Amino acid sequence: GGLTLPPETFAAVVMDAWDAADLPLDYYVSANTEETIQAFEARDPEIPTSLIWPRFPPGESATKVAMTAELLTGLGAWELVDIAREAQADGLAIPYQVIDRRQIETLRGQGLTVGVWTLNDEELLRAYAKWPVDSLITDFPELAP
Repeated sequence: GGLTLPPETFAAVVMDAWDAADLPLDYYVSANTEETIQAFEARDPEIPTSLIWPRFPPGESATKVAMTAELLTGLGAWELVDIAREAQADGLAIPYQVIDRRQIETLRGQGLTVGVWTLNDEELLRAYAKWPVDSLITDFPELAP
């Protein structure tokens, strides 16, 4: 097994801890497996969720995963709307290296949210802040324009 608890247990632990903390903020779930998204949705169907796509499994070449995803979506073999819907996610979080405006327009036109990751320099953040996306994901929020 991995380091993370089974999806149902993980969702219960995270949501129970959040509720117990009585924080004033709403929560949002972003995960890289359908099972995790579905476990959170099962506990709270109103929770905003985003599937991280494509999934970069440990030990696999990130370049190979990204290029395969770009090729198969470009050829129409993979439809991002279907991927989000099958996961029961409210949207997708997609790496900036493979996202394009057509994908964004298609996803948003179907009522899905779009996040872009991981924008870790000021120039990237500034550029993608002009795109019609719902969120920008960075390790350095102090760089945001």
